[in-house]
Amino acid sequence: MLAVRVLRVVCSCSPLAIVCWTPALAQPVPAASKSSGVNQSYAIGAEARERTFRFDAGVDLGPGLEFGFTRGVPSVAADGSPIAPHQPRFASPITIASDVRVENVRQISTSTVILASGVDADGVTPILVVRDSSQQVVDVFWCANEDLLVAEQTGIGRTRTNLASVWPIDILGGASPTKRYEPKSGAVCHGLIVLVCSVSVYQDFTVGVWPVASTAIVVSQDRGATWTLAYEDEPSQHGLARIRAWSMQNWCPSGPDSRPTEAWFITTDYRFKPFCEGGAAYFLRATRQSADDLWTLDTGTRIYQTPTPITGQHAHAGAVVPGPDGPVAIVSIGDGQALNRVVKLTPSTLTGTASPWESQESFHGSEGTPGNQFVGCAPLGATGLVILGSDLADEQVMLMDPTGGSPRHMHLFGGTWSSGITSQVFVIRSPRPELAGPYCATYDPQHNSTLFPPHARRLLYSEDGLRWAQMLAPGATTSWTAAIHGDHVYVDGELSSGTRLRRATLPRMHTAAPLDISSGMMQRLRQSPTHTTGGGGTLVALTRNAEGLWMDGGVAIDPQPPCVGPVWKATGFAGTLDTRIGDISLLSSPTFGQTAGVQRVAMRFWTMGIPSERSMTARFELKPNASPPLYTRTLNSVVEQEWHATTIVGELPIPAGQTPVLRIRSGTGVGTEQSFYLALDAFAEGRGFVGYPTSPDTSLDGMGTAMPDERAWISGFELAERWTVTIAGRLPDDGWDLALLSREALIWPLLSLWCSDRERLVLVADSVNHTLEARIIRENHIVATYTLNEMVWTRGSSLQISVSQISQDAPLGITVAGCGMPARDMALASNTQGTPALTRPVRQIRFDDGSGIDGIGMDTRCSPMLWFGGSIVEHRAWSPQQRREAMRTLHYLAP
Repeated sequence: MLAVRVLRVVCSCSPLAIVCWTPALAQPVPAASKSSGVNQSYAIGAEARERTFRFDAGVDLGPGLEFGFTRGVPSVAADGSPIAPHQPRFASPITIASDVRVENVRQISTSTVILASGVDADGVTPILVVRDSSQQVVDVFWCANEDLLVAEQTGIGRTRTNLASVWPIDILGGASPTKRYEPKSGAVCHGLIVLVCSVSVYQDFTVGVWPVASTAIVVSQDRGATWTLAYEDEPSQHGLARIRAWSMQNWCPSGPDSRPTEAWFITTDYRFKPFCEGGAAYFLRATRQSADDLWTLDTGTRIYQTPTPITGQHAHAGAVVPGPDGPVAIVSIGDGQALNRVVKLTPSTLTGTASPWESQESFHGSEGTPGNQFVGCAPLGATGLVILGSDLADEQVMLMDPTGGSPRHMHLFGGTWSSGITSQVFVIRSPRPELAGPYCATYDPQHNSTLFPPHARRLLYSEDGLRWAQMLAPGATTSWTAAIHGDHVYVDGELSSGTRLRRATLPRMHTAAPLDISSGMMQRLRQSPTHTTGGGGTLVALTRNAEGLWMDGGVAIDPQPPCVGPVWKATGFAGTLDTRIGDISLLSSPTFGQTAGVQRVAMRFWTMGIPSERSMTARFELKPNASPPLYTRTLNSVVEQEWHATTIVGELPIPAGQTPVLRIRSGTGVGTEQSFYLALDAFAEGRGFVGYPTSPDTSLDGMGTAMPDERAWISGFELAERWTVTIAGRLPDDGWDLALLSREALIWPLLSLWCSDRERLVLVADSVNHTLEARIIRENHIVATYTLNEMVWTRGSSLQISVSQISQDAPLGITVAGCGMPARDMALASNTQGTPALTRPVRQIRFDDGSGIDGIGMDTRCSPMLWFGGSIVEHRAWSPQQRREAMRTLHYLAP
C-alpha cells in the first residue's frame, strides 16, 4: 500500500515532438513522498481555502493533502515499461476541453448549412458564410461575437444573396439561362470566398427538368456582394447529385505567411451513391502581388479523374501541401474496402487547364487492397502534414505525411467503440489553416448503426491540430457541420433535426498525463498459449531477450506492447481463398465459467501494424474451438507502429468439452497481404470490464488468478457543514461505453466522497439509460439520489463534477459538465428517504464506489477512468454560478 504526499513530475507533450515523429515518452515514476509546496492554497472567505490536487505523470498536492494507492500486483505502463506493485499508473498525455456556453444564433428552427469561415482581406476581420435553405439565401457575415447577433437581426455586417431569384436556386442569379449553380461547401482565404457548386443543366426536351450534371467553383472578393464563375467542369453522369460539406473544407497554404500571397484550393465532386461510377478532383491557385492587393486566379483544372468507371466508386476529399519539389496533393477514393485508397498527385506546372498532374494510384491502398478512406481533411499549416478524419479506419483523427515516397500516419485522437463499431470524422475546418489552428471537427458514430442516440455525436476541438478533445454534443439527428468564427464554434443543423444555428464559446484546453485507474479481474489467460497456422498466412510466437524486450528477427519491437501477455507476428497472404491466418488457444483448463458462476468474458488484445502502403485489415473471431464464432471484430487500422486496443465483453457460452479460441483472419473476403503484431492482454472471467494490464494466469489448476482492483484516494482533509469538491476526469479510449454488447454491467462506479463506513456519496454512470447518478448511501442503504439525463457515455468523454454542501439539512448542489453536455445541475429524485446531504464529515475522495469491497472481477466496484485532478474547498459552498465558472476556466487544474 502507498499513502504518501507525492511530488509532481513534469511530462512534456511538445507539438514539435509529435510533428517530428519521435518515439513515445517513457513512463515516469512518481517521486518522493511529500508535498511539492508549489500548489498553495488561497483565501476565499474568512476561514475558507481551496486546495487542489493534480495528476500529470505524477501527483501534485496542496498543503496537507495525501495521496493513497494500492495494487498488490505489478503492471505495465502505456509504453510497455514495468510498474511495480502499489505504484500508480499514468496514461500518455491527453487533452480535455472545458465547459462552454451555448446559445442560439437564429431564434427559429431553419435548415442552415455552414459553408465556410476565415478572415477578410485585412487578415483580421472574421468571415462566416452560411446557407439557409429555408429562406433560400446565402449569408456572408463580416463581423463576429456580439456584432454577429446584431447583424443577424438588422443586416448590418451581413451580405445576403437571394438564391431563389430564379428557379432552380442559383448563386449567380440566372447569369446563364440554361444553368444553375447551387453552393454546397467552400473556404475563405483572406478576403477570397471560394464556394463549390453542383451545376444543374436545363434539358429542353423534358420541360421543367434540371438534372445535376457537373461541378463548378464560384468566388467573391467583396464579401458576397458579387459572385463570379471561376471554373466549371464538363458534364458527367447527368442526374446524379454531388458535392457534400467535405468536398472543400479549407484552403491550403503554400508557405507559413500569416498574410499569404499564394493560396491553393482543392475540391472533389463526391458523386452520390449508389450509382456513382467514379470521381474527380479539381485545383485552383490564387496569387496576389502583396497582402493589400486583390487575388488573381489561375485557370482552374481537373487534376484527377478515376481511371475506369466502377459502380460505387467516388472521390471523398483532398488536400494540397508544400512538398520538397513543389505542391503535393492527396485525394481519398472509395467506397468500401475493395475500392478505398489514397491517390497522390504532383503537377508539372501550376497554370492552365492542360497542365498534367501525375497520379500515384496506389499511394496508400489500391483497388482490391484496403487503404485510408479518409473524409475529414485539413492542412497542418505549411508543414507538409495533413490532419485526416476517418471513415472506415479504427482511428478517428490521424496525421499523415504525404511528401515522401510512401505515406506515414500517426494517431492523434480516438478509436473504435467497445462493440468494435468505427466512427466518421466528416469535416475538419480551420479559419486560419496558415497558422495551424485552431481546428474543429464533426464526429459521428457509424451512420448505419441504430445503437447510438443523437447525443453520441460530438464536436471535436483542437488549438493546434495535434491535441484534440470532445467539446460538445450537438444533439443533431441528421447531417451537421461546424466552423470556428471569432470567439465561437458555430454549429448548423438540417431542419429535420429540429436544431437551429447555434454557437458555443471556444473552450480552454488542458493537457496532462492523468491518473489511470482500473478494475481487477479473474485472469484466465494461460501463460503460454498454443497456436496453429491457417492457410491464409502465418502466425509466429515471439520471445523476449535477456532484458525482457519482445524481439522480432533479433530486433526489439518498438514500441513494446502495453501489456504483459504473449506476442505473435501475424502475416497474411494475398489472394488466398482460405482467409485464416491462425488460431490461438486461450486457456490451460478446458472449463470456462465455473470460477465466476457465469460464462462472461472481458477480453483485451493489442495489435500494431507494421509499416506498409496499405491498411491493416484483419478479422478476429472469439469462438469455441469446434463451433461458430460468438464475437467478431474486424479491424481497419491505418496507423503503423502504434498499439491499438480491441476489447470484447459479454456472454461467452462455451459448449461442454470445448475451449475458447481466438481466430485471426484477413478482414476481406480473400487473403490480403499484410503484417502486424498481436499481443494478448486479458481473458477474464466475471463481471465488469477489462482492467489494468496484468500477468497471465499463474494458478496451478488453470482456474484463474484473482487480480485486485486498483484503489486510489485523496485524504488529509475533513469537510463538515459547508464545502465544495470539484474533480475532472475522462473515459479511456479503450474503456467502457454505451455500446457494450453485454447488459450485465450497466452501472459504472466512478468516484465517492467518503465519510465513514456508514456514509458516503457515490457517483455512478448508467451507460444504457444515459444517466449520471449521485447516491447518498447511509447504513448500506441508498437514502437519496440525484440524477442527470442525456449523458451519453462514449470513449473519450470528459467529465467535470462539482459538489457543494451548504448545510446538513439542505440538498446538495451538484453541477456536472460532461459527455459533451454543457454544465447542468443534478436533480434530486422524488423518492428521497432521508436527509439529502452528508451528515458526517467528508474525509476522503475515493476513485471507486467507496465500499472498501474488492470486486476482483466478480463484481463492479471500480471502473476504468482517467483522472486529471480536483479541488477541495473548506468552509465555503460554491453557488451554481461559481461551480460553472470553475468548469469553464479549469483554474483548479492549472499549474
